[in-house]
Amino acid sequence: AVVASSGAPDFNRPVTLQVGEEATKASPHKSVMEMETFFKRYFGEQPVAPHGPKFKPDPKAFYQHTLIIKAPDNKSKAKAKAKSRVKV
Repeated sequence: AVVASSGAPDFNRPVTLQVGEEATKASPHKSVMEMETFFKRYFGEQPVAPHGPKFKPDPKAFYQHTLIIKAPDNKSKAKAKAKSRVKV
């Protein structure tokens, strides 16, 4: 089974090592799921544009989007410092 039907060896075929004479069982890691099914199962349905089917976005138009994010300032030197108080 090393030689393909064309006569040339298939070096890209998967190789499974076996210890005894009995054939190894099928791998549980091999999936026969198609990519479309995989993406729908793990990532959900594809997003749909908010406009109707009659609206055609203008490819030459300039669209500007503003993303507002909040990130901690890691370079700020003003950090909360613990002060020790002596009780009298």
